[in-house]
Amino acid sequence: MAHPSIIYKVEFEDTQSKRRQNFQSEDPFEHLEVATEDIDELVPTKSDKYNDLPALEVITSISGVALPSTKLNKSPSTSNIKQEVLAFKDISINQVGPTKLVIHSQILLAIIRKIVIYYPQYSLTGDSLEIAEPYSILIHDLSELENVQIQLKCETGPNLGQEHLLALLYYLQSYMRDHVNLAIARLSRPIPVVAFKDLWLLFKPGTDLYLCYNWNYMKKGGIRLWRVQVWFLDIVGMRIQNSVDTVVIEEFDGERQVTSLPCYPCNFHDVQDSGERRRVLEKRGEKRYTLLRKEPKQMWFDGSLHSLHKAKYRGSVIIDTFTAKANAEYDVKPVTMNKNKTVDDYYKKREHDEHLGTAGAWAAYRSIVIAEHDALPSKPHYFPF
Repeated sequence: MAHPSIIYKVEFEDTQSKRRQNFQSEDPFEHLEVATEDIDELVPTKSDKYNDLPALEVITSISGVALPSTKLNKSPSTSNIKQEVLAFKDISINQVGPTKLVIHSQILLAIIRKIVIYYPQYSLTGDSLEIAEPYSILIHDLSELENVQIQLKCETGPNLGQEHLLALLYYLQSYMRDHVNLAIARLSRPIPVVAFKDLWLLFKPGTDLYLCYNWNYMKKGGIRLWRVQVWFLDIVGMRIQNSVDTVVIEEFDGERQVTSLPCYPCNFHDVQDSGERRRVLEKRGEKRYTLLRKEPKQMWFDGSLHSLHKAKYRGSVIIDTFTAKANAEYDVKPVTMNKNKTVDDYYKKREHDEHLGTAGAWAAYRSIVIAEHDALPSKPHYFPF
């Protein structure tokens, strides 16, 4: 079904002659399937009425072979083949590539900039926005887009902004019906489960996660992996800063319980224990920061020392991290981000890493001088242990 603000486009490459040609239509390309025989006529080719940029473009890349044209000689030259304008019916498709959505509407871009608080994979400052399937930046905030549409309808009545937003929602809701709603239904079960291909639904940037640090990861050849980049608070000298880690989820068959993953959004466990785990972790974070603020401090300790030998100790201890770090004999190994970089090396270069929690609601965590702040900026406190 057509929508006046959406143009559908197919980008074709001939696998034999390497010629390229675009096809455009006001209607979706319904039959983009790998051909086993000649393809019937589908959609007309590009015409002058598409010269102006639409509010939205839906672009799919395909490759295949252009069937011989009766307009060409029996032994056409390569230049003639490249100049010949094809009809879509003359293409035999052998591969359908990914689809992307390109947003040209400045009104839509302004709405998205207002709604999307933190999504470092995308730059929202350009004159257009190109989003690949599965359109995660939009679907993660779909409810907010729908709320804006309702608000525009109530406040201003029909206008161009409402028309463009309706077109975007029209396309996304159609995509959801075909590709996403079943995955959402699985996540809504009493015991939520997820398929590997749907993991992206769980990991909206900025989501609080629980990490299981007792998981084992063995890289195996040919296994697809899902990498989740996470950040947490780390003590670096006299400061607290956010540090990064990467959690790897190996490909699995069928469905898997969400809370059995190496990391998963906190809300899936919070509903099981009414948020008890979260409260314990937040209280522990507050206690840790309070201890840092009050050092040096004498306390009673009964347990294993944080050392290679894990020696047992029971008795009084003096907690004084600052003095310990200033001591020349302080021999605790620095935390490493990988085999070659220490934490300090990492922080010197991280200005170029937009995947850290240094934007939006988390900007205040970029560097906190412990002696200058009575408390951390806000809950929750993202200490890893």
